[in-house]
Amino acid sequence: MRNDTQRHGTILLATTMMLASCVSDALADWPTDPATPLVVGPAQLAFTPRLSVVTADDGAVWIAWQDSFCGGADEGSVRLQRVALDAALLAPHGIDAQQDPTCGFVLPPILTPVDDGVLVSRPLVGLDTEPLQSFDATGAAAWPAGFSTSEVYTLGASARLDGGDTLVVSYAWSTIRADRLDASGAPVWPAPSTFDSDTGPNLRILGIVPEPTGGAYVFWDSPAFAYTRLIRAQRLDADGTPAWTPSVRLVASPPDVTSSRHTDPVIATDGQGGAVVIFAQGFETGTTPAPLLMQRIDPDGALAFPLDGQRVSLGVDRQFDPIVRTDPATSDLLIVWRDGLFDAQSVRAQRMTPDGERLWGNQGIAVAPITPSDTFDAVWQNGRLSVVVASASGAVMHNFDAQGAPAPGPWTVSTDPAYYVRAVPSADGIVVAWQRDGEGLDDAIVAQRVNPDGRLGAPACSAADLSAPFGAIDFSDVVAFLVAFAGGEPAADLAPPLGQLDFSDVVAFLTVFAGGCP
Repeated sequence: MRNDTQRHGTILLATTMMLASCVSDALADWPTDPATPLVVGPAQLAFTPRLSVVTADDGAVWIAWQDSFCGGADEGSVRLQRVALDAALLAPHGIDAQQDPTCGFVLPPILTPVDDGVLVSRPLVGLDTEPLQSFDATGAAAWPAGFSTSEVYTLGASARLDGGDTLVVSYAWSTIRADRLDASGAPVWPAPSTFDSDTGPNLRILGIVPEPTGGAYVFWDSPAFAYTRLIRAQRLDADGTPAWTPSVRLVASPPDVTSSRHTDPVIATDGQGGAVVIFAQGFETGTTPAPLLMQRIDPDGALAFPLDGQRVSLGVDRQFDPIVRTDPATSDLLIVWRDGLFDAQSVRAQRMTPDGERLWGNQGIAVAPITPSDTFDAVWQNGRLSVVVASASGAVMHNFDAQGAPAPGPWTVSTDPAYYVRAVPSADGIVVAWQRDGEGLDDAIVAQRVNPDGRLGAPACSAADLSAPFGAIDFSDVVAFLVAFAGGEPAADLAPPLGQLDFSDVVAFLTVFAGGCP
């Protein structure tokens, strides 16, 4: 291989020098300094969780947040920002997506990707007066009138279904309503699907899990004895027909195992046509150790485990604030949670099969110590679990491979205090967003892009983009390829047979280089 390098080096250098004029403009202005993240928009007069982030089909990231309340110029408006792969913003401060007539309702907005656009609304609004809004990639209203109901229904959740339609779930008293909408916002079903909650009127929608036949699972919970909660689910067929009468209860009744009121359950697909819910066992006493539990429901309504659920970890500390992601290659669940009480807390993670097997040991793996005020989020990307922990000291990304062993890192995302962190995949990288404390009441929503090697900044635009400035093809990439090729490094291994550097890799580099940045 070394002889091949020497033999073809002159040819490679001469050819690439001629191609060096094929230089495209830089793709991005993503910051490379963890002290200067990209400013997404202003966030005034409130310091509380209020941030939602999703990824569109084109790799752009949509960010929605609640701006000022009671005194700000926007009186609590939901602001919406699109951050393209090249860090281009929809507007300097985002767009005003929806006003808040309550002057102070601050919660993370409902945000659902639809192709390259997005649906957005404040949660828990009355759809008869505050329609669900849809925006395309340019920020234009895709549904000028939005989606509304003629009767009073409270918006609970929305989700994109297989095939591209959207399911919107709302509720009124003890009735749950589902509307299936096409890309234009028009109803797909002749009439909405409605069914009884089987819990009475005091309920909240936990979310929607689409299923492969075109239908979806709808999850909700309601208060139970001693401040615990009961979780129920209903599966809707593709035509909106409820599959079960009554709906299926996923936890036991008090005094047996219920869901905790101190932490919200999370739901996800099981990758096999069913759905899972992860919840903490309910106790009223905040200092009582409580395990994190998993329950799975199949398309026929059968539960995979007894009503007391399957333990995520056999640890004895309190386990709460779960996050769950699904590995699409295996259907395994990646579960991350807050473990412990008061100042003795840590973030832990577990990999579980849909059948409840704990793959990362009986107690999972330790990610990082945290304080009660720290926040975290997790992404399954590039075959590894990436967990971002945000604190008054900044934000750090911890990585683990599929076996739970530490992967490269940890990587510093921010050196300034970071609050209410969110992370989502974007192309081959991860975009991390958080709230940054500012002067007085003038805070900001900011973001940073982390590339697969931990580098902050613009994504590489192709396999030939091997050196800074990333997002541009120039002679520095030629030099980087030569160095990698001469050193036998994987970055130069661009063509079969993989694991062997030869002239086919040179040709592959030249071909990609000549194409420039897309």
